[in-house]
Amino acid sequence: MGVEESATLVDRAVTSEEFWVSTVVDIVVSLAVGVAAAAIVGAAIAGLAAIGFTAVTTLPLWATVGATAVAGIALGLGVDALGIPEGMKDWANGLFS
Repeated sequence: MGVEESATLVDRAVTSEEFWVSTVVDIVVSLAVGVAAAAIVGAAIAGLAAIGFTAVTTLPLWATVGATAVAGIALGLGVDALGIPEGMKDWANGLFS
């Protein structure tokens, strides 16, 4: 029986470099998408207020959070469709081989 066949889940996954690269890339991409979504919504609110549409500044918190969630989902789907996370994982895994 080979090492891969007899290894426990911890040996195959948690201690592997590929697992940690994947985890760190997922965290970084998620953080970047969330910050970008918040920035887009903030800039949209500021821009609308600057051109005189001041009603947008009195939006309830749930509307702002909802708009940020929608922007985050859209950005996340776009980033994933472009293959950015997989490219980052391949690049980072190449550093360890």
